[in-house]
Order: sequence, then structure tokens, then C-alpha cells
Amino acid sequence: MMSVYVTVLAAFDCYISVSMNQCRYFYCRPEYAKRVLCAAVVIVFLYNLLIFGELKTERCFDESTNTTKLEICPTDMRLDETYITVYRGYMYTFSMAVIPFTLLLTLTVGIVKNLGKHKWTQVLSSDVKVRLSLQSNVIQEEPRILQTKSATDGCENESSPVMLIMVITLFLSCNVVSLVVNILEMTSDLVSFRAQMILIDVGNVLVVFNATANFIVYTIFSKSYRVGLRNLFR
Repeated sequence: MMSVYVTVLAAFDCYISVSMNQCRYFYCRPEYAKRVLCAAVVIVFLYNLLIFGELKTERCFDESTNTTKLEICPTDMRLDETYITVYRGYMYTFSMAVIPFTLLLTLTVGIVKNLGKHKWTQVLSSDVKVRLSLQSNVIQEEPRILQTKSATDGCENESSPVMLIMVITLFLSCNVVSLVVNILEMTSDLVSFRAQMILIDVGNVLVVFNATANFIVYTIFSKSYRVGLRNLFR
């Protein structure tokens, strides 16, 4: 879920940059981005607290080995039909798919509408600097990327629209399986239990991949991002 809303927050950041000239200098800053990300982490954690009550451990006697083992079993809450339908079904469907997909598509339309072709390079170059600044703080290095402005400004992002399309496409593709799993949990006997487990594993892998997919896209399509990374790890 966190990777989903990081993508949405990045879209908000880009929309503010191109559509609200008076606000972007306050909101589109690394310091503000850190506060928003911290708030998002707290909200996502609180939303997922119920999941910790879905499983429990029970002691079971294994006759074949004549020993007592701990088994992980679903709790009564996890087996409750109302819980599955409301929390795992409707709430997850809206929070993981309907709301972020709608926001992302709406913001993308707004960005394209308000952004002239001559502004693509300038805006996404600023976005690259923000991302690199955050990364440099995470690995506890001095954010030298901010001191090499001339190097990054000299690189053009001819593929900026392609990057935006790739980010959206990856987001939709990597989260559609999780959406299908949540819908299947609201239905009974539509697919086998084994098939559901396979879909869950596939969905988890895709969500993890999506968490790093933006880095891959920026590395491939953005010259200034590659230059910034080289400066960061020198």
C-alpha cells in the first residue's frame, strides 16, 4: 500500500509544480516531502493494524514425531465473512485501487493540460533533484547533488513524457493482481484456494517490484538522474 500512495504523492508534487506557481516553492521542497512521507507511513501503518490480528499460533501435537509444534492458524476475525467482505474486500479495493487509480489519472490529465512542452525538462529536472536529495539523506551522505546544479541542468530530459507514461503503466500493471485478489476474497468458490495463493504471491512480488520500478525508469530515461547518481556515489 505504501508504494501505491508514494506514486500518488509524487503525482501531487508534480501537479503542484506545474499548476500552482505560488504554492510550489513551499510544498515542492525536500523538507516538506519528508514530512508528508512520514505522515503517509503512519497512516498506512494504522490502517493495516488489523492485519496483525488475522493470525495466531497454537500448540499442536504431532503424533508422527511425538512432539508439540507451533502452528500458525487464522483467527476467528480472519474467518469472519463480514470482516472479509468489508475490510479485505471493499475497503482494500477502494484504498488500493479505486481511489489511487482515480487520483493518478486525474492528476496526470491535469499535469498534461497545464504543462507546456517547453516546461517538461525544467519540472522533471527539479523532481530528480528532490529525489536525489532524499536518497542522499537516507544514506547519510552530504547532498552533493544540490551543489552540482550546473551539471544536472545541462542535461535534457527529452523522454520526460515517456517517463510519466511508464510510471503510470507500471503502477497499474503491478497493482492489478492485488485488486483481483481482493475481489476474489469477496466471492466464494470462484477460483480454487491454490489459485488464490498463487495470485497472492504474484501480487506481492509485483508490488515489491513497483516499489523500485520508478528508480529503474528514471535511470533508463533520464540523463540528469544518471548524472546525479554518479555525483552522489563518487
